[in-house]
Amino acid sequence: MINDKYCELSTERLTLGRFTADDIADVYSMVKEESLLKNCMMPYPYTKRTASKWITKQPADIEKNREYVWAVRRSEDRKLIGAIGLIINAGDNSAEIGFWLGKEFRNQKFGREMVKEIAKFAFETLELNKIWAKVFTDNYSSSYILDLNGFQPEGKLRKHVFQPYLNKYRDIILYGFINDDYRKRNPKQAECDSKN
Repeated sequence: MINDKYCELSTERLTLGRFTADDIADVYSMVKEESLLKNCMMPYPYTKRTASKWITKQPADIEKNREYVWAVRRSEDRKLIGAIGLIINAGDNSAEIGFWLGKEFRNQKFGREMVKEIAKFAFETLELNKIWAKVFTDNYSSSYILDLNGFQPEGKLRKHVFQPYLNKYRDIILYGFINDDYRKRNPKQAECDSKN
């Protein structure tokens, strides 16, 4: 049985739900694009088999409360446009957030919308203390999306991640967002929670 906290989520323009085997070709097509391989921490080379294994293992990870992954689709036509997920660290009551969008779906504010929804899920449903992200220092788009959603830069780690696609170690910036700051940004939700 899938973790009972995992659910389909929706925003004004997006639906976030399960990946299926039908998504393998689209995931492969989007992820093999150069700018995504350069800016994300993806396996390389990225093959259809890589996409298939990633999608196949998701239900077990969700059931064991290790990871939550959502396929991000446009609500209007259910077109797959990207992915977003949380890797859970139960001991610290925190999670790492990661996300990507296919090239043709960028610069349309979808990234901001999906990160906002997952932050809400992380703090209101999972009741996490903190969510955090690691971003390559030259990935300005992801940094901007995180900034808009209340994440704060917490430090730079030099040559911290080896990226097979570029065959080199790269610097990253850590971004963090804590529950207290989320409540300050969303005072109506904090008020509702205190009444329950």
